[in-house]
Amino acid sequence: MSNYRYQLEKHPKKKGICPNCKHKGVFRFYEEIKTGKRLSEKYGICDRKNNCGYYLHPSLENLNNKKMNEINVKNKLPERVVFIEDDIMKKTLKEYEKNTFVIWLQSIFDNETVKTFCQKYYIGTGKNNSTLFWYLDIKSNIRTAKKITYKSDGKRNKEIKPNYIHTQIKKELNENEVYKICFFGEHLINERPNDIICIVESEKTAIIASLYIPKYIWVASGGNNGLTYEKMQILKDRKIILIPDFDDAGRTTYKQKQKYFSSIGFNIQYNDLEPNINTQEDIADFLIKCEIPKEPEVIFQKQSTNNNVIIPKYQPNNNPFRPTNINNLEQTIIEHYLSYKMPYNVDVESEVNSLVSGLLNETNIKIEPNIYRDIINKYSLNKN
Repeated sequence: MSNYRYQLEKHPKKKGICPNCKHKGVFRFYEEIKTGKRLSEKYGICDRKNNCGYYLHPSLENLNNKKMNEINVKNKLPERVVFIEDDIMKKTLKEYEKNTFVIWLQSIFDNETVKTFCQKYYIGTGKNNSTLFWYLDIKSNIRTAKKITYKSDGKRNKEIKPNYIHTQIKKELNENEVYKICFFGEHLINERPNDIICIVESEKTAIIASLYIPKYIWVASGGNNGLTYEKMQILKDRKIILIPDFDDAGRTTYKQKQKYFSSIGFNIQYNDLEPNINTQEDIADFLIKCEIPKEPEVIFQKQSTNNNVIIPKYQPNNNPFRPTNINNLEQTIIEHYLSYKMPYNVDVESEVNSLVSGLLNETNIKIEPNIYRDIINKYSLNKN
């Protein structure tokens, strides 16, 4: 029998908001073992051990009089993002005659256009004719640069692995100081507050797409796994399109990200420029080959202020009921239901219930046994 009076709550009890870093769904509370009753919500441990480190244990020293002492608290200083000095970047914004990527751009576009976009996106020249894509955040602070080596045909030299230059800077950081990567092209966002933001995977694609389709703001996530919650916070009130490269990995990741960010209130859509192409190439190469560049299809809905399901007049893939904004349980269920290309049946119901349960795991919404079927019947959502 345990001699302890308290323990951390266990699944399926939900994690809550950390009292220190304020992140949701990362804080495991303490409970009384005998009664299962949760203690004060200041007691517990944050999952974000590296970035927060909050841990407050109810002391066992004064159990008889039920007094608690706060122990084992990591009194960490507030996190401070470290920026790179302007001079380091400025020294690289030259020698384009040696930059293999810029030389390739000049073979497609006139020199003045290339010069303009080198300045716009802060393209620098690194050692051995490599290219530096400088990452400036929304306040134009320099976060890092990605160093990529290209071949003369504009393709990346895959024998040389890309790297971020902040990892090579020999600077001793304090315990609370960190380098953080933002979107490539993020500094352009505030210049055009009403324009749609297209997020692509690579820096090369963002630059080429902005040349071909300039009516959108083009930024890069730095790979299909670079679309993080922390980066996305600056886009909370903007219209966003996720556009993957022509490969299964990028498509799968971006689809999952679109569903997740839609579920937490982002006005975001997924758009595959050519679903039938699976050449593993990026969008930039595709756009260059097109005589008339293909633009992403844009379908956005106004954010709902009530509990009615948004039913757009037109949606891609012949799904007339597929919502683009998920801000209530019904829309979530319909979104998952319509993602299946099979008639409704019990197996589909079970699978979709599982998906919806996972999506809403950290909310207070509970899915009743018949709610899925009831909503499908309510809106007569029968796929052909």
